Formats: sequence, C-alpha cells, structure tokens
Amino acid sequence: MANESLSSVHRALDVLRALRAGPLRVQSVAEALGKEKSQVSRTLKVLAEAGFVERDARTLEYRIGWEVLALAASASGDRLPREAPGVLRGLVHALGEPAYLTVLSARSAVTVLTERPARGLQAHEWIGRASPLNCTSAGRALLLGLPEAEVTALLGADGRGAEQCR
Repeated sequence: MANESLSSVHRALDVLRALRAGPLRVQSVAEALGKEKSQVSRTLKVLAEAGFVERDARTLEYRIGWEVLALAASASGDRLPREAPGVLRGLVHALGEPAYLTVLSARSAVTVLTERPARGLQAHEWIGRASPLNCTSAGRALLLGLPEAEVTALLGADGRGAEQCR
C-alpha cells in the first residue's frame, strides 16, 4: 500500500510538471508522461478537487491552479513576495517596460512574478513556466557570477545546451 501511495504522489508531481509548459488535455499529458490515460485522468481529477489544477470547460485543457501559486509564494519566504511587487512596479514606472522576477529552479529559470506597464500588448504569460537557463535573458542573468563548475553542472559539459532552445 505504501508503494502504491508513493507512486500516486510521483504521478501527481509528474502531471504538475507536465502542465508547467502550458495547458494540456488529458491525452496530451498521458502521452507526455508515457502513462495510461485513465491513470492521468484520475490524477488530474484529484488535483482539480484540491485546487492544484483547473480545467477549462470549453477546451477541456488542464492548467496549473492557484493552490500551486499559493504554495510557491510561501516557499520563497516572507520577504520576497512582500517586497518584490513594489520593486517590480518601480522598475516598470521608471523604464516603461515589463519587469520579471525569475528564480533558479533545478536547471531552469522560472518566472514567479511579472509587472507590466498599462500600455502595450503582451503575447505570453510566463509565470510558473520553466525555461532552459541558456535560452532566456533571465536565465543567463541567473548564471552570471556563478562559479564555472556550477554553470557546467547546470548546462552540461558543452555549456551550450542549444538543443533545449529549439
């Protein structure tokens, strides 16, 4: 029973990781994970009941829910979520351009907060989406100043990881 419960937890975490790339239907999540559609469907149902994912009734796609964002905010401690919005608003006001708070998560850059100027159109929402470190300016900025050995560990021996940027 313990192994079955642990397997369910791992499956739920895998489903959440699959959804960080954007909304997906059950079949797409199952294919991405190499799991049975019925298993993924049950997992998504449980995650939706708990608020960790949301289902769009029109498109039938699942996306990360607000509960995940609430947990993420608490994981970063009190200071960051309290002070970062004001700092980002100040940057937006001074520069007239969007501002992003991006953190290092495993081998990816994950944007956790954005502020935008009142004008202009925005094409994408990046909050919670993981991007390869070497494929975004935010990811490259996170690598700046790290010891060479750590950068190599994060990007691989060749330091490029270009295949991830396609």
